[in-house]
Amino acid sequence: MTARQRARRERVRFEAAEMFEQGVAPPVVAKRLRVSRKSAYAWHALWRDGGVQALRSKGPSGPPSRMTPQWRAWLEQGPAAHGWVEDQRWTLPRIALLIARRFHVRFSASQVSRILHEMGWSVQEGFREDGFARLLDAAHQQLGGKIVLVWDNATQHKDAAMRELPQARSTWLTVFRLPPYTPDLNPAEGVWSHLKKSLANLAACTTRQLASKARTRLKKMQYRADLLDGFIAGTGLILPRPERHPRPASLSCLCQP
Repeated sequence: MTARQRARRERVRFEAAEMFEQGVAPPVVAKRLRVSRKSAYAWHALWRDGGVQALRSKGPSGPPSRMTPQWRAWLEQGPAAHGWVEDQRWTLPRIALLIARRFHVRFSASQVSRILHEMGWSVQEGFREDGFARLLDAAHQQLGGKIVLVWDNATQHKDAAMRELPQARSTWLTVFRLPPYTPDLNPAEGVWSHLKKSLANLAACTTRQLASKARTRLKKMQYRADLLDGFIAGTGLILPRPERHPRPASLSCLCQP
């Protein structure tokens, strides 16, 4: 349980204590606060013996977390800084592997998830400005050429900080912004459609196997310049044909966080 969750739970217990002082019975308290009768009776017993102070939070249960400040610093560098350049997502297995490599401590995915919550991070949190900047820089370094970025009208793409990112990289980054809700104009939609069709008959036993197959199929797409150009052609957008390059991956780069 995070500190915020403990504080919220404590406020509920204090509300229960106010009701107890007014003579409200535990079953009624349980119904009003939407908690179990067992919890209401336990709180009533604590309140009766020790007053409101007995209902204060005693802090996190169990042994103290082994998370250290160095972990946060390593994670904030982003996945690309630790070898995962194919995408910029921190997943629980990746974080567990990084912790094992750097700090020689092994955690399960559930333990990593709990540590992230203790750090105030959300497992489903999307790109922030610094993370997306690292993604662009890593892609430029890996591909070794200019990048064309097709951006949809998502909220996170419209704030001031995100608008400054392309301006600072204008020598090698060209941005095309799509109108609101136009998936038919987004070449990335063709990428995902092609990927899903290629995985249609796959009976993956685990999510790890599915993710591995998806990464392999995406990697193969990078070396099919005609296929990548076809995704652009399918949108009806007319772009100058890029100059041929020895590395097929640099012909087109469709980046979408």
